[in-house]
Amino acid sequence: MRQVFQKKYPLKFDAFCFLIEAGRLRIGHSADIGRPEDLEPLLHRPLDLLVCELSHFRPEDMFRYLSRRKIKRVAFVHLGRAEWKDLKATRRLAAKMLGRISVTFARDDEEITL
Repeated sequence: MRQVFQKKYPLKFDAFCFLIEAGRLRIGHSADIGRPEDLEPLLHRPLDLLVCELSHFRPEDMFRYLSRRKIKRVAFVHLGRAEWKDLKATRRLAAKMLGRISVTFARDDEEITL
């Protein structure tokens, strides 16, 4: 990511994640990541909800990675233009590859209830 945008945007390109735990509820959130494996710190134990971007790599790579994890629900945010443009195809691919995991493609100002 940094290599692509560093000249145009001279920033550090730090990305952060956080984990919310309340009783037995576990919610992980990640900002921009460089690759799906960057989520590993959040996924060492099962999650009730993962909020994750889907913009800086191929959706297939993310879906493949998450399909092997114990996650009840994923809310994808910050989708790439191609994924928004053909959201039906993105949904079909997610359903095919993530099967048992409930998936939401969240828009700005959307509320997600657990």
